[in-house]
Amino acid sequence: MTHEHSASVVLVAGPAGSGKSTLGGALAADLGAALLDLDVVTNPVLDRLQAERLFGDRHWNDASLRPLLRPARYAALRDTMAAQTVSTVAVAPWTAELAGGEEWRVLVDSLGGEPFVVWLRAGSELLARRRENRGLDRDAHIVDGGSSPAVAHIAVDAAAPTADQVRFVVERLTSQSR
Repeated sequence: MTHEHSASVVLVAGPAGSGKSTLGGALAADLGAALLDLDVVTNPVLDRLQAERLFGDRHWNDASLRPLLRPARYAALRDTMAAQTVSTVAVAPWTAELAGGEEWRVLVDSLGGEPFVVWLRAGSELLARRRENRGLDRDAHIVDGGSSPAVAHIAVDAAAPTADQVRFVVERLTSQSR
């Protein structure tokens, strides 16, 4: 089902394990929007480089590699978002961008306007349980964005059922377009 809304880009953000990919996929399907997930856009390349041991014994998400790789990953996602001709749901932690500084300005400039931001709010126990259940190597090197975004956003309970999360977000998008 497609809905009228004013946002051409919806960012789904939150810490690792909060359910960003799940909500992003359901939201994109409901809105009839393209889904762009940072992990889908960049991880295949990084995983291949990892397998070739380009990073030595370090995982590509290791803190020592983050200053090099994070800007490149987000540039790839921003460029892919900017190239879209349809509404887009973009999934990533967006930690630096949501702090409201230079990274936010670069994102807004690349999109030609401010995106609609959805922040998945989750407690540490829920995050730990979800990360343990999925058992991904990259989770050993995660960085939590502990506080709410400094930019305008709506907060969504990460523990709520996905259908309820989608309904909540779509209601806010619809009311914004009035």
